Amino acid sequence: MNAVLVYEKPKALFFPLLKNVYSPFAGPVGSPKYYFYRAVNTVGAQAGSFYWGEWKDGKKDADLFVLFDYGYQRGMETLLHKKYPGKKVVLFCWNKIDETHQSYRKFSDPNTIYSTDQNDCREYGLRFQTIFYPTELIHPYGGEKKHILFVGADKGRAALIRQLEKPLQNAGLTSEFLILPDKTSVSSDGANRLSKPLSYKEYLKRTDQADILLDIVQPHQTGLTLRVMEAVFRSKKLITNNPVVKSIEGFPKEDLLFIQDDPRAIDERAVVSFVNEPFVPYPKELIEYYSYEAWLSRFQENE
Repeated sequence: MNAVLVYEKPKALFFPLLKNVYSPFAGPVGSPKYYFYRAVNTVGAQAGSFYWGEWKDGKKDADLFVLFDYGYQRGMETLLHKKYPGKKVVLFCWNKIDETHQSYRKFSDPNTIYSTDQNDCREYGLRFQTIFYPTELIHPYGGEKKHILFVGADKGRAALIRQLEKPLQNAGLTSEFLILPDKTSVSSDGANRLSKPLSYKEYLKRTDQADILLDIVQPHQTGLTLRVMEAVFRSKKLITNNPVVKSIEGFPKEDLLFIQDDPRAIDERAVVSFVNEPFVPYPKELIEYYSYEAWLSRFQENE
């Protein structure tokens, strides 16, 4: 399938590996062109569209346009439908809807808005679509290291993550928890703070040094995170507080430990047993289901 993806930061994460990923704007976020666009866009979407990126031009061969919630601007789908009649254009909410991210309200066709979070689908009447990961980043199991990794923005999770360190260390794990401060952070969360985001290349190097990933989701989040995909595609065990992961068909139970949000409720003996359980390779079918190619095909199946 010939797809065009429009994402706010096409050079971030694994997006450089994918074909036809474009910035929404004529210049990258933070560039003079970007700020000029933002100024012009206050007049209206029609005026600002002159400064939109290459994704809008010469894409007659595309079967599908996926507009990500981060980077979507009102009127993008209207322009695409006008230029490329009959092509499917969807809004993909990869992130949980909150006060800051409500692009679904601006999108003109409610029948082609997708979300990875099932609670959001029910609450806002959206279609469900999974998260995905590129098969180019499949990595074989690297052996037992008894080392657990978390890297991510605070999002109100820092206090819980800090409190988990001692029980996990008591179970025989070494840990590396690197947290990027945001508006939810408090001054007491200073240890192991990141001064700036890691590049994805550096992050993957750190995952290679771990055999377990920690996945702590935001309150009421029911979508799978990128860490779940990294566990599957990078051959890692997973400790998570997201109960949805337990329902994934084909996820080896030996590679998954579900924990509660209260560190006091952690059964350290269960953690020890989990750590000592041999790693079970993830089924080929599971990897294929969450691959980029399968993800694209599901948009067409969801007519």
